[in-house]
Amino acid sequence: MAINVLAKYSSNLDEWRRNVADKLNRLITYNNGVKSATAVTTSYTLGRNDTFLAVDAGVITITLADVDDVGRRVIIKDTGGNAGTSTITVAGTIDGVTNATITTNYGSLTLISDGVAWFSY
Repeated sequence: MAINVLAKYSSNLDEWRRNVADKLNRLITYNNGVKSATAVTTSYTLGRNDTFLAVDAGVITITLADVDDVGRRVIIKDTGGNAGTSTITVAGTIDGVTNATITTNYGSLTLISDGVAWFSY
C-alpha cells in the first residue's frame, strides 16, 4: 500500500513540475515581449506575447485572444490619431460586455485578465 501512495504522489509531483515549468516559460516569454510594440495596420488577432498594439490605420478590428494568463496586460493605442473618424473595434468580451471601441484620436484601451475574463482599467 505504501508503494501505491508513493506512486500517486510522484505522478502528481511530475505533473506539478511540468505545470510550473510551463508557467515559468510563459512568464519569461511575456517579460521578454513587454518592451516591444506591434504595429497594426489591418485587422489583427491578439497574439500570446502581444502587450502593446500601436494602431496606425483606418477602421480596424482587434480580436481578443482567449484569456489564460492571470495578470496579462494589453494596451491598444491609436498611434495614428485616426480613431475619431475611423473607429477601432476591440472584438471580445470586456467587463462582461461584447466588444469595445476606441473613438477618440490618440485614445487607448488598457486591458488586464484575471485568467478567466478581460477587464478594462
